[in-house]
Amino acid sequence: MSGYEYALAATVLAAILVRFRPLGGSRGIRLAVAASLAMVGAGAAQLLAEGVEWKWVPLYALVPTLCLLNAIGVYRHRKGTYRPENRWARIIAGGLALLYAGSALAIGGYAFPAVQIERPTGPYAVGTVLHHWVDEDREETYTASAGDRREVLVRLWYPAEPASGAERANYGFGGEETDRAGAAPFLYKVIAESNRKAKGNAYEEAPVSKASATYPVLLFSPGFGGSSFMYASVLEELASRGYIVAAIQHPHFSYFSTRFPDGRVARGMFDPGASDDWQRSEDLIEEVLVPDVRFVTDKLEELAGGASGGELGGKLDLSRLGMLGHSFGGAVTAQAMAADSRIQAGLGMDGFLYGKKLTEGLKQPYLYMITDDTVTFESGKLDRSVWRDKRAFAIPTLAEYERFAGEQAERHQLAVRNGGYTVAMHGANHYDFSDGYLYSPLIGSGSGKALYDKIDRIVLSFFDQHLLGLSNPLLSPSAPKDPDYAIEAVPPRKEVASDG
Repeated sequence: MSGYEYALAATVLAAILVRFRPLGGSRGIRLAVAASLAMVGAGAAQLLAEGVEWKWVPLYALVPTLCLLNAIGVYRHRKGTYRPENRWARIIAGGLALLYAGSALAIGGYAFPAVQIERPTGPYAVGTVLHHWVDEDREETYTASAGDRREVLVRLWYPAEPASGAERANYGFGGEETDRAGAAPFLYKVIAESNRKAKGNAYEEAPVSKASATYPVLLFSPGFGGSSFMYASVLEELASRGYIVAAIQHPHFSYFSTRFPDGRVARGMFDPGASDDWQRSEDLIEEVLVPDVRFVTDKLEELAGGASGGELGGKLDLSRLGMLGHSFGGAVTAQAMAADSRIQAGLGMDGFLYGKKLTEGLKQPYLYMITDDTVTFESGKLDRSVWRDKRAFAIPTLAEYERFAGEQAERHQLAVRNGGYTVAMHGANHYDFSDGYLYSPLIGSGSGKALYDKIDRIVLSFFDQHLLGLSNPLLSPSAPKDPDYAIEAVPPRKEVASDG
C-alpha cells in the first residue's frame, strides 16, 4: 500500500471510532467534524495522486457514508434533538462497520497488492529498451484501414551497466492501456490500476555490459491475452544471467491494448474462442504469430550486424538463439521452431500445443513444462466438472473431451521426441509460470516464490545446456529427485524431419 492509501485507511477507521461513540458536548462535535474533514482530505489526496482504483471502491463508499452520519449527528446535536444510540446498538453497528472496513482493506491491500519483483540473482544488472518495428511486407488485417502494415513492439532485456543513480523502468502497466475492444476482464483492470506506478528491476536504455563482446539471444511470446511485461520476473532473471531477451508484444492479441511510440493505440481485438479450436488456432499461429516471430528475428539479425539499435547494435549473438513462451506462446514457440531453423532450442510453459501438427517432430530440443492438471487432461481422466466448466475448457461432451485429450497427448509426444524434455511441476497452477502470483494471492497455486525460483532454474539450465553447451546436472536422469517436479528426458534421434 502507498502512503496515500495508508492515510485513507487510517482516517476511515478513525472516523468509524468517532461516529460510533456518543458525541457528547462541543468536543465530540469537533472530533466528528475533524474526522470527516481528515477522511475527505485523505481520500481526495489519494484520488488526485493515484487516480480511482477499483480495489478501493468498498473503502471509498465509507467516506460519504460516514460523513453523512456525522453530519446528521452534528445537526441534531445543534438542534437539541440528538439522542445517543443504545450502547449495544452502537457496539454492534460500530463492530459491523469495522468488519466492513477490515474486509475492504483486505481486498485492496492483501488481495491486490502492488507488484514487488524480487531482484534478479545473476551477476549482471539489467537494462531494457523498447523497439517498434513495421513489417512492410505484411498487411495488418486487424485494423479498419486498408493498407495498414503489421507492427510489433519488442521489449529487450539485456545485461547492463547502469549509471550511478539511474532510475528503474516502469514495470509495464504504466505504459499500457487497461481496456480493449469490448469489456476487458474486470480482474485485469483491478490489477493494472494497482500497479500503474510499479517498478521493475531493469534500467531504461542503460549501457550494455562490456563483460562480453556478444550475448546469446532468447525470443519470448506471451500467453493468449497476456502481455510480455507480465513475465518480467523470469525475463529479468535470464538477462541478469547473460542473455538478451526479446519479448514480443503481438498487437491485438492481448487483454491490454498496445500503445505505439507515436501515441496510437492498437486495441486488444483478439478472438477469445481461438484458443479453444485447433483449426482457428492453427490459422492464427501460421498467418500472424509465427510471421511476427520470424520478422522479429530478421530485425534482430540487423541489430546483430551493427544496424542502428543504440547500445545493443552488434551485441546479439544469433548463432545462439532460443525461444520460450507461456501457454499459447509455448505453442507459438514450437511452431516457430518448426518454421525457422535459426531457433536452436525452445521451451513451452504449460498450455496446449496448438498449431499445425508436427508429424515428424522437431529437429531442435523442446522442453515442455506442464502442470499436474495438464498431465491428467492428457490421460483422459480429468474430472467431468472441470472439462465441462465454461470458465475452464467448456468441452460439451465426453467424446469431444477424449478426442481433444488424445490430440493434445499426441502433440506433446511429437514436440519432445528429439532430445526434448517433459517437466511436470507438481502442485503448480497454469498462472504460476507468469508474474500472476505477485499480482494477487488469489492467482495461481499459492506456492509463490519458492516454486517460481525452481521454474527459473529449470529454464536457465535448459538454455545454458543447449545454447551455451554448459552441461547441467539438473536435467540429467541421475539428478536427485525433487518433490516439486519430475523431469523426463527423451534421447535425441539420429534423423528427424521437420514440418515447414
